[in-house]
Amino acid sequence: MKKAKARRGITVVEAAFISSVTVILGFVLVFLASGWAQVFMHDLGQKTDEHVQSFRSLLVAEAIKYAESGVEIRLRNVSKWNISLTIMEMEVLKDNKLIGRFPEDIVMWKDEAASLPVPVDCERGRNMTARIKYAPTALSGKGLQPLVIEVNFTCPISNVPPTCDLPEEWALIDVVDLITTPSGEISQRYPFIWIRAPLSSTAGDESISVRIHGQEGGFSGSFPMRLPSADQIPLKISGEGIKPPYSIVLDGPSYTPIPRNFVFGAFIEKDEIEAHVSGMILLWRPEDKIAEGLIIELGTLAPGKYTLRVSVEDCNGGDLFITPEDEEPSYSYTGDGKVWTLIYIRFPKEFKVTDIYAIKTSITREGS
Repeated sequence: MKKAKARRGITVVEAAFISSVTVILGFVLVFLASGWAQVFMHDLGQKTDEHVQSFRSLLVAEAIKYAESGVEIRLRNVSKWNISLTIMEMEVLKDNKLIGRFPEDIVMWKDEAASLPVPVDCERGRNMTARIKYAPTALSGKGLQPLVIEVNFTCPISNVPPTCDLPEEWALIDVVDLITTPSGEISQRYPFIWIRAPLSSTAGDESISVRIHGQEGGFSGSFPMRLPSADQIPLKISGEGIKPPYSIVLDGPSYTPIPRNFVFGAFIEKDEIEAHVSGMILLWRPEDKIAEGLIIELGTLAPGKYTLRVSVEDCNGGDLFITPEDEEPSYSYTGDGKVWTLIYIRFPKEFKVTDIYAIKTSITREGS
């Protein structure tokens, strides 16, 4: 019968050797893990910074300019941080079909604006899309997914050139509505003038100043206003003691309202208001900014046949439109109450709505 061999224990030297090897391996692993973690955190931090820059980047289209030479899109860098943007490419689509890709290399700093021409012929009445690709300048060329802004527009139906050069900053005013009483005076219960600015070269919180001059009295004030706005904005005024006819002048601190001068005519006999204009709506085509006509709100207080005369002036004081004497709209009122009516004035000749700087009205009555 075989005897079992006696087991030999680990000596002190062997234990020390094993321990030292374990410690060395531990340090090596810790060193490797630390290096990997630093690389990982660096990459993660870099990715996070790239994502934050992309998230904070914002390019907007402020306006579309239709010129004889073609279409230009006015862009502005409105990024939340001090980030410069690089426009890398423009794709152009016609009726939702891609017709061309055009490389770009335009750098825009924060709050900077630039005009970007659309490098294709614009066929009248066609729906077009400019797909503009951009990225933070620090990240462009790194193979990242670019940011995209799409600008949709319809090629102008009319090729009428503008009479006036647009100011650098401007806002189109197409509604001016003064709340008046049946007697033709500015309402004291609802002392408001309503204004609409649906199109502008700038976007954001602005202000507008309003000056009203009447046959007697006047008013002047400034109000906050967001541009552009599809809604009519009520501006509270003080109309006490102001008598028609009214002259209204609009101004902006850093932009030009177009139009900016309005004359609300009135017919007055023996110090009594018989008829008056209390509102104007300017009608225009959005696709090519052609002015089509006016809607005038006319209030009448006494029987009679009233004739409304309208003149539209450009930036130089020239006449864009005057109602011909044989075509002046008239309104006959034979009742005893006080009523309002809307009169449509059509512009027979085409001109740009942005050429209008003044709209003036006057009222006469047959037999007076």
